[in-house]
Parts: sequence; structure tokens; C-alpha cells
Amino acid sequence: ERLSLCTLECACGMRFCGPCNQEGGHEPANCKQWKDWQEQEAKDSKEETSATARWLAENTQKCPQCSANINRNGGCNHMTCKSCGKHFCYVCGGDWEQHKQQAGGFDFYRCRMGDRETREDKVTAGSAPGSFGACRDGFRANVRDAKWEKGVLGLAITLAEVFGIDQGYQEFLTESLSATLAARELLKFCYVLKHTIGEDNRNSWHWLYQVAPCISELEVVASKLESVAGLSFLAASARAVGLERPSNLAMPERQLLQLDLREALAHAAAVAEVAGFAQQLTMAVRLQTQHLLSVGRAWQELTDEERRGGMFESVPMAARGPVAQATRGLVDAATDIGNMLWSLGRLAGSLGGGR
Repeated sequence: ERLSLCTLECACGMRFCGPCNQEGGHEPANCKQWKDWQEQEAKDSKEETSATARWLAENTQKCPQCSANINRNGGCNHMTCKSCGKHFCYVCGGDWEQHKQQAGGFDFYRCRMGDRETREDKVTAGSAPGSFGACRDGFRANVRDAKWEKGVLGLAITLAEVFGIDQGYQEFLTESLSATLAARELLKFCYVLKHTIGEDNRNSWHWLYQVAPCISELEVVASKLESVAGLSFLAASARAVGLERPSNLAMPERQLLQLDLREALAHAAAVAEVAGFAQQLTMAVRLQTQHLLSVGRAWQELTDEERRGGMFESVPMAARGPVAQATRGLVDAATDIGNMLWSLGRLAGSLGGGR
């Protein structure tokens, strides 16, 4: 397993896992852990489908003619399908005309020809996995579409060029996006590791005091950097006019003419005034990303006994080094700057003119 923790980089810049060829790698999880995660995710996806099918089976009735799922929120058993016009009984799903001759007499509110428990299409869903659901949510929260983000970056740089915003701001945008994409990629696979180490190890000394805090810190500072960069303003404007795919952003000069730029432009002007401080936040993300990667690799080198123990000083984790302390200082300082920029950008946007 230790040999299956190796991310290589080609001369062209392409990164991949040496043993399994996974594009981009999957550290700090090793190949086996990543494979187990993918298998569990496939299984969980089927269980989600089963849960949906179970809800439909328990809360809807299929039209006997077109099979549309119909949910009744009140009234009698006589249903009329809006898709095909078929008249049927909501309780048993049978033709409504047959109920006029049912034993015991015709009744709009009582079916004597069967019930939902006897239907052949009743589905039994499997139980949902325990901790995997939470880890999967964390994994998905850190997924980013790199092509889309780079397309939005192209819009932001073009906007800066058109309005003569300082070159330092454009460099900050490029570097910040590179840093946040790398951080999010690492954080995804930290949740793979969190799931595969098991509940016992998750409560161990080393996980609680060395690995978990690093994950939380990187998520906070990466979110702050994304907020300061402000690409979300342009992304929201682009989606509002139907530009939802990376290919839609191939001609940024033309696409900018379609967008509401008030908030994005105001935010860009505010960030340009403090570009030097914003660069510190980018540095903090890069340092914290490298720090978390070192901690994750060190965790993989521990034996099960060491993971369960409390020998804090005996394990050479990077968390206790001067780099980590400097990173936390940058995070604290840059967080205050990020909050100030957000307030300034929102204020300027509210005072701005049209497009």
C-alpha cells in the first residue's frame, strides 16, 4: 500500500498516479483506498436509486396504461391520469370501471379489489451506508470543474484588460485559481482517506489532532481565497444568461457584452487596490495544501498501533513545523482582508450603474 502512493508529473505538466494511472493522482489516499471508495460509491448510487424507487412505490400509484407515477394528496380513489386520460383506482391500480361491480358495492372511498401491499412492483431498498454518506458529501463539496473555472478566469482577465485594471490583479486571479484547484483536489481525496481509515482510527490521537485540523484549515482558507478572487460573480452572471458550459466561454470579449458586470467589476476594483495582501492569501493556500499533503503522507506511514496511540512527539508530522505556524498567521490576516473586500465589493456593486 505504501508503494501505491506515488503521484508523478510528466514534462508536459500532466500529473498521474504511477501505479494505477489515475489522472491527477489521488493522494493522500493510496490506490487500494481509492479503488474501495469507487466501489462503495457505485454501490451507494444503486442504494440511492433503490431508496427513490421505494419512496415511489410507497407514495405513488402507477397509471395502468402509461405507467406514469401519480401521487394523491387527498380526495377519493378515482384517479384520472393527466398524461393519457386513463381512469383507475389509486389503491389497487386497477381499471375504475371494474370497481363499479366490486363485491360489497360501489364505493368511491373504499377499494375491495386489492391493496398496495399486494402489488408486484413493491421495492425494498437497502440500508444507507453509515459514515460514507458524510464523507461523500465532503468529497462532492470539493469537486470543481477545472475547464469551467478556467473559462470564467478568461472572462475575468478580459474584464480587467477592458477596464484597465492593474496587471497585478490579473496575475493574482491566475495564481489564486491554480492554488484553489490544487487545494480542492487534495481535499477530495482527504475525504476518501477519512472514510477508509475506519471509525476507530478516526477517533485516534493522530487523526483528531494532526490530520483533521489540517483539513478544516485548508477548507476555510481555500473558501476565503475563492471569495476574494470573486470569480463566482462572473460565473453567476454567465449562468443567468444561459452560458453554462466551458465551450460557451470560448470568446470572452463577446460573452462579456451579455453579462451584468456591476458586482464583478466593483469587486475587481476593490481587490486590485489590495492585490499584495490578496497574494498572501494565495500563498497561505499553497502552503496549507503542501502541509496537508505532508501530513496525509505521514499518516499513511504510521502503523495501526501508532495511529491508535498518543505518541504525539514521536511522529515527524509537518503540523508542528514553522511553515504551519506561518500559514496560520497568513490565514488569520488574509481572512480579515477577505471580509473587508467582500463588504467593499457589495457596497460598490449596489452603487454601480447598469451593465
